[in-house]
Amino acid sequence: MGNQDLKLYMLERKSCVMRQKRNFLRIGEYRFVLEFITQGHCNDGEKAKIESHGYRSLYPTPSAYPAHSEASWNVWLHNYIPETSVRSGVNIYTGDPVAVKQLPRNIASQPDTRARLRTASQYGKTLENGVLGILDTWCKHDISPPCFCAKEKKTFNACHKMFYSMPLAKHSFANMQWSRIYEDRSMLCYQTLMGLAELHAQNISHGNIRPDSLLIFDEPELSIPTKDIRNFRAVISLDMQLPEKPNASICIAPEIWKEDGANLDKEKLDIWGIAASWLFAFFQVPKERKMDRKLHLLLI
Repeated sequence: MGNQDLKLYMLERKSCVMRQKRNFLRIGEYRFVLEFITQGHCNDGEKAKIESHGYRSLYPTPSAYPAHSEASWNVWLHNYIPETSVRSGVNIYTGDPVAVKQLPRNIASQPDTRARLRTASQYGKTLENGVLGILDTWCKHDISPPCFCAKEKKTFNACHKMFYSMPLAKHSFANMQWSRIYEDRSMLCYQTLMGLAELHAQNISHGNIRPDSLLIFDEPELSIPTKDIRNFRAVISLDMQLPEKPNASICIAPEIWKEDGANLDKEKLDIWGIAASWLFAFFQVPKERKMDRKLHLLLI
């Protein structure tokens, strides 16, 4: 910050984000300053382009100078994605867009949550298995793994929250403009099913599948799609903290409303959830409504 030199830790990486308004670079005996100038507003044309591409909060606020930005661990943080607790950002060292979530310490320390974190962490940024992976985990002290998970004892008080980052998707089954990829719907549904099978093979049930859990990524390496190869890939995002009571949704199996859900087959409940989420790719589905016989007949 301020008048300090910017250290570029390349470590075989190809890029680095210069997030300050004034970036001081030292090359040999010479010292340079690279200054960015931002405008406080954007014209209507630029605003329209932003609003037509997924979440507006994926982008930094035009009036927010980089010098005043917030960083956590290796992420330059942007805004919260609307109606979620997920914060978008950019990896400082690679320039890759990421999503950041946080977990209370008491939740993160639970055996079930730790098993979910371990499962998601093994995928990293790989999307081929159909499961959204975790890139990094850290705490408020900027320690990875989080201080309360480390084997060595720390001299300071343990943090009450942990953070984890994942690849950032612009779209989900809930907000995708399906007219753009009309012919790819079945393929994307199949990819999410493969992701669910991957989780079940490791004895992990999702427990809260909904359209927002099924994410769609653009793959740059397939920027020129052919008849057989498309440049989209769908994955399933694993929740680390399940809600105590599910919200009203057709993605919740009717058995859960009739029973407490404790003795139900969790894998079958996942299958209901993913199948109901697929409906959003084919037609407009009523939101915030419990599935009952009347609504089931209407959808059929």
